[in-house]
Amino acid sequence: MTMKSSIFLYICASIFICFHISLATDKDCLNNGGFLCPSGRCISPNWLCDGEQDCEDNADEQNCSDRTCRKGEFKCANSNKCIPQSWVCDSSIDCTDRSDEDPAICTKHDCPSDHFRCHLDGKCIPLTWVCDSHPDCVDGSDELSNMCVKHPCNETEFSCKNERCIPKEWECDRDDDCGDNSDEHDKCSYHCDPKSFQCVESGKCIPYDYVCDGQMDCSDRSDEMNCKQHMTKLLSEQHGCRAHEFQCHDGACISERFVCDGDVDCPDMSLNNCSALHFRCASGKECIPSVYRCNGRADCADGSDEKNCASESVGQVKHCSAKQFDCGNGFCIDWDVVCDGKQDCPGYKVVDEEPFLNCSLKGTDFCKEKPCEQLCTNTPIGPQCSCRPGYTVSLTNPKQCNDINECNTAGKCSQICINTIGSYVCKCHGDYVLLNNKRSCRANGPQAKLLLTNRLSIRQFGLISLTPEMLVNNLNSVVAIDYSYKKRLLFWSDISKEQIFS
Repeated sequence: MTMKSSIFLYICASIFICFHISLATDKDCLNNGGFLCPSGRCISPNWLCDGEQDCEDNADEQNCSDRTCRKGEFKCANSNKCIPQSWVCDSSIDCTDRSDEDPAICTKHDCPSDHFRCHLDGKCIPLTWVCDSHPDCVDGSDELSNMCVKHPCNETEFSCKNERCIPKEWECDRDDDCGDNSDEHDKCSYHCDPKSFQCVESGKCIPYDYVCDGQMDCSDRSDEMNCKQHMTKLLSEQHGCRAHEFQCHDGACISERFVCDGDVDCPDMSLNNCSALHFRCASGKECIPSVYRCNGRADCADGSDEKNCASESVGQVKHCSAKQFDCGNGFCIDWDVVCDGKQDCPGYKVVDEEPFLNCSLKGTDFCKEKPCEQLCTNTPIGPQCSCRPGYTVSLTNPKQCNDINECNTAGKCSQICINTIGSYVCKCHGDYVLLNNKRSCRANGPQAKLLLTNRLSIRQFGLISLTPEMLVNNLNSVVAIDYSYKKRLLFWSDISKEQIFS
């Protein structure tokens, strides 16, 4: 059986199984060894008596005999749930009865080799949290001065001037990993070879083939700017266009996917109409996404995307702060310009000078009586209370401030988020270190690689540096890729040829 047919049968089998389960009857569930909940839901028999409620009425956890956990597992006190021993006393509640974090257990518990045991309560914390200038043990034992003595870096590490040790791979990678920028010293070479393009802000080197290809490879978009100049350089170095490329009237080459897509991609304006989702700049030479219109930043070279914004009601601010006056049409102005005898609200003649504002009271110091818990702003209509960063105005008392749990917002920390009063702290799991932005975690070793395909090529990116590398080019319609780490082999399927390649 060929690899192609093997893959096809596997996909068919997967589809059949999913279809079969989605239409499973009571009889199907029982015949396949499943457990049927009273609600009709069919669950795996492995979920019975596992300490987790899977049936809506908890029927899968009824009439269970006492469960014995395997070696290396911990049994929760009031349930049949078994958890890995490494989860015990790790500062994270895994048993619903909190028995895995019971102080009586933790004071006698031995921590894993990659964890530190707090002196007072025996809590286990990752070694990477020790001596990071933020106490994680209630007694501060992870930050004791006699323990946090700096040790010399080993042969696989770079020694920063501030005595911090980082992996050698992080030296001269254009990131300030030391915190004092000593890993980005004068001996670092950031020059790109003649066949590469250097991004303006980051200095990152990318293949010149990626310049003006319709995809942003530089974080500052510099590889997609001044395309006429870049195309002139490319034309002087090549003759004709490659497969799957369209040649503009002036000889410039662009991806054939950009033909008749409504965007101007040719330097000579061979494609000259903007799509309905784009805004055409006044110069007629640029099309930008409509959402960039009136966003407070000039995206057109002539700045035409930021003109006549008030009359078109595009990109207006929807919510005003306590230090701003709401004009009522989506615009906000500072309280300082309210009641100044001039029209300041766009689209209105007298709204910020109306009698209801009691303009005669402008200048009165309402805040001297300290009516607000944190911040106070004087306005003609009285004091307006607001809060410092990390707090929000109470819904029940507008004069008070409540702490914001930033950890409830996705993306605050790349791994572990710990809420504090008025702020939050990011932490990393073992074998990761916290970067200087205090939010992102980086693996303590060589960076991982990400494989991507855009149907026409397969590229490899470093997850930290984002430096691209072309692996396979001049493809037709690649829709799936896979990689064998053991054999160091890359596989891809091309639907236009109905084959799998490696």
